[in-house]
Amino acid sequence: MGQRHPNFPAWQWRVAPQASHDGTREGMQVLAVILFALSFLLVSSGVFAENPTNFAVGVLGLVAAFSLRSKGQRLALEA
Repeated sequence: MGQRHPNFPAWQWRVAPQASHDGTREGMQVLAVILFALSFLLVSSGVFAENPTNFAVGVLGLVAAFSLRSKGQRLALEA
């Protein structure tokens, strides 16, 4: 169980679906993760500092991050 494949990166690219090689989809996923992290920090800061503006902007960012991620998933399914 604790053993890795001898050439793990090459194996992973070989078994991954072709849709995962799309640069647009990958870029959208990276942006969604970054936006999610920043939005989570804004929500946390809004809650602990009792700042409703940070909280509201953070929630909007979370919604945008999930939307961006779902759009990327739909691109993968269309390919």
